[in-house]
Amino acid sequence: MEPYLTQHSESHGSVDLTGCTVRWWILREEGALSQNSGWINSSGHIGALYQDELYETLVGSAGHHRLQQFGILFGSRRVVIYIEPETDAVTTNTSRTNLLLDHEPLPWTVWAEEFRNNLPIEIGEFQLAISDGPADSDKSHSILKRLELIKDLYRVSRYRPHAQGKLFISESQSNYGGTYTGHGTSKPTSTTSTKNHSNGTGLFGGDVYVLFSSGTQKKGEETEPNPFQFPKVQWISVEDGTREIDDLSDRAARFHRDQNMLLINGDFRVFADMESSWTGKLKAAGVPNSCAVVKEVVREWFEQSLIESILGVQQLVGSKEWNDQDLDDALSEEALTAAVMPRYHVNNSVRRAMGTKFGKGF
Repeated sequence: MEPYLTQHSESHGSVDLTGCTVRWWILREEGALSQNSGWINSSGHIGALYQDELYETLVGSAGHHRLQQFGILFGSRRVVIYIEPETDAVTTNTSRTNLLLDHEPLPWTVWAEEFRNNLPIEIGEFQLAISDGPADSDKSHSILKRLELIKDLYRVSRYRPHAQGKLFISESQSNYGGTYTGHGTSKPTSTTSTKNHSNGTGLFGGDVYVLFSSGTQKKGEETEPNPFQFPKVQWISVEDGTREIDDLSDRAARFHRDQNMLLINGDFRVFADMESSWTGKLKAAGVPNSCAVVKEVVREWFEQSLIESILGVQQLVGSKEWNDQDLDDALSEEALTAAVMPRYHVNNSVRRAMGTKFGKGF
């Protein structure tokens, strides 16, 4: 691979990270990217280099995803990255398909974050040239302004044990998100009574909480919700070169939790169908050349739906019942696609916006 990549690259270099060296290439925009794919990995990919052999090489959609984790959000078809661990603790698994570091899988996530923080200038400029500048800040500001007004609604009740707490929580669920069962300074005398118990400082849990609580009750307190972390957003499409044709195929979006970055597939057919529908309605109402306005409005409201899904799931971080894999599943490409499938409220919001812009009733 080394002579091929050097021959077909417009720039290349290396970055020293903790415990490894990252070797990178930016390939030239030429026919070789696809014409040579039958006998060599001629377009963007990522892998690990050990004793002059490549391991864990990812190409296609999986390669795009991992390259995005390394900060290659755009143009991943033209970027190649090889990680070369620099330690004697590296070995291969029995089948020699994967590398092990101290008998554990390679820390791809750790290296990805460190590489993003030390992104080579050439790759940064390459990214800006494709994305044509920063994301649309006006649209994001409008969405943030709306959601800031209702951010308390995203708050998910969270409780934890506390010896001087004024609430009672179920011990079986006391690690974040525990069930609120009342407040006071002593436990109810009965778990079957349908009456509230008072000790002069307030009521214990209402009868419905007491009847259905499980496990031993203990004192606790409510904890602060997770911070309101508005994600960075970038729309990508094949037309403007920001999305590779085999990346995010028929998916609405991808969210990189480690970067708090939301990539939205502008070519997704649900978005395109909504844009087409409203362009047709406006044309029938005597409004010509409305495509650009329609695209802006439709994207804004679908973008808000995706952001709301992310903000909601953020509040589950740290909960006992939600581990990292559960959170990844809740914010997966498939889950985010499901989040934009409801059309009723988005369509109503688009209708109001069109009425405001064009002074017509729809």
